[in-house]
Amino acid sequence: MTFFKFTQSRPRPQHGVRAAFVILARNSDLNGVRHAMRQLEDRFNRKFQYPYVFLNEAHFTDEFKQKTASLTQATVHYGKIDADHWSYPAFINQTKAAECRQEMESREVIYGGSESYRHMCRYQSGFFFRHPLLADFEYYWRVEPDVDYYCDIDYDVFQMMKDNGFKYGMCFDEYMETIPTLWNATRQFMSDYPDYVQRGNESLLGLLTDDDYVSYNGCHFWSNFEIGSLDFLRSIQYTRFFEHLDRQGGFFYERWGDAPVHSLAVAMMLKSSEVHFFNDIGYKHIPLMHCPTEPWHQQKCACDEKENFGGFVLWQKAFAPISGSPVQELIKNVLIEERSGTTEYIQNNYALKWTFANEVELVFVVVYQKILTLNYLEELLETVKRVFLATFQDMLGQDVMGDFSSFGPIFDRLLKQVEEKYINLKKQPRKFEDTKKFEQSLKGSQAQNTGSLPLSHSGTNAQIDEDEITKNIRALHLQGNPRGKGVKKSTSTKTNKPSEDTSQKKKKSQKQARVWDGQIAKGEMDAYDYSEKAAEDDTDPDRVASQWVDASKLGQKNEKGIYEVQDIVQQQPDDESEEEDAFDQGEPKKSTGLFSYLTSFTGARELTADTLDPVMSTIREHLCEIKPAGKEAGQL
Repeated sequence: MTFFKFTQSRPRPQHGVRAAFVILARNSDLNGVRHAMRQLEDRFNRKFQYPYVFLNEAHFTDEFKQKTASLTQATVHYGKIDADHWSYPAFINQTKAAECRQEMESREVIYGGSESYRHMCRYQSGFFFRHPLLADFEYYWRVEPDVDYYCDIDYDVFQMMKDNGFKYGMCFDEYMETIPTLWNATRQFMSDYPDYVQRGNESLLGLLTDDDYVSYNGCHFWSNFEIGSLDFLRSIQYTRFFEHLDRQGGFFYERWGDAPVHSLAVAMMLKSSEVHFFNDIGYKHIPLMHCPTEPWHQQKCACDEKENFGGFVLWQKAFAPISGSPVQELIKNVLIEERSGTTEYIQNNYALKWTFANEVELVFVVVYQKILTLNYLEELLETVKRVFLATFQDMLGQDVMGDFSSFGPIFDRLLKQVEEKYINLKKQPRKFEDTKKFEQSLKGSQAQNTGSLPLSHSGTNAQIDEDEITKNIRALHLQGNPRGKGVKKSTSTKTNKPSEDTSQKKKKSQKQARVWDGQIAKGEMDAYDYSEKAAEDDTDPDRVASQWVDASKLGQKNEKGIYEVQDIVQQQPDDESEEEDAFDQGEPKKSTGLFSYLTSFTGARELTADTLDPVMSTIREHLCEIKPAGKEAGQL
């Protein structure tokens, strides 16, 4: 370990609190560090002159030390991190860790492929407060390169923390999703060390779980701005907590950050009265921003509270007014927290899709009504990103905030091209291989058996094909027969005249010339038998009969040589079942067919010549009224 102190002969104010600014930086961060120091000095430390402690995994250059020390009258310390604190512990499988980085990088997780970022998170979680340069300090203020401080801080922050017994302070609290197993490890620690867990009304654990500690809701304090007690981090409770987490390997196998680790420890071990939210400190660390909202704080701040958690919009186009701030919510709840598994974000009535251009730190976002189905959005985003980067590569490469309004006509053209492409795709007919008919063909069956063709209609929710639909419609037609299911033949008093009229009306356009030569063939007799005709159907009658009529029940010739045709009945009525049961028990079976029809006129009396004469006379008179049937009536 190598470290030394660089200071100038300047008087150091006497403080009631031993505190320092802690900055973890590389030599390449010089400009960002100077930017942060300049603002911090102007807003706060010019009056209080608290010392700085710089830490680096490598040695700081003389240029870095000179250009940072020249910005402050306070003492500045420069130290090198112990190699054991910035390397893999013996229990980590480095091959597995490398595979995890590759997998996260493929999902475009920010810093997902970075090895040094993981070392940094582990160091900030469990080692920075152990550095010898911090041994004499009680409190620390963490400072990041390239941050902005917007408000004048006219009171001693460290003294306020000590006087009020605060052990942790922050100005951001947000959510993240790169720690899938961190909560389980924390629960195990709480089970092993129940005495370390803060209980009662002042416990903060309720902020971290919404289901009685079953799962972690992701809430944490954003640690790029934090002011805390070094004594708390050095405590045996926190040390054991970090060592427990470190053994799980999540810093390398996942991408555990120091922010949730600190937050879980604070919520688990500290009282709510020991945690402070610095609402009066305006602060920005892209893309995070906090600006005080109270008027009395605004008098000391140079920021716009409307831009909280905001970013820079390079170009946008709206086709309709958008209510709320869905893009801001996307930044706040998803992008900041690097929710890698998320591909779509729903905010009220809107859905959002996005894509990253990490090399220039840009995000391309499209917002649309969630009820719409726009299949081309992903292609549109990728196309827009590619063309935008190619069009403005010089401006973006120089990190210049320029005018991007000329992209408007380009976007309109790209949108039109993508929309037309997908419209044409919808118009194209499906390939035969994608249809149901192909699946029913020999080739389709062979493809399904070999597994080369997915079964698009498999499972209990398979879609009914056209043949099945036709079959169902035919069954419904047959069920509509007046003698179908549920109709009591023996008690029915309805006539078939309405259905006969309807049938005759339908047949008018197809009626053929009839020849009456005194001879009635069987087919003609069947055709002219309108007494109890089956329901009309659009399909072939022979085909219907072959599928739905039992040939054994078609009927037989009576004693006079006339063939009596029975009706097509899909299902035996209930009264027929009763008749069969009665017959099985020895009771006489009720008559059916033509004679049961005649019985409906005569009642239960025995059919004799005397009882039939009135009926036959009525039928004869009716047939005589029909001129073509006059001759047949005479024969009858």
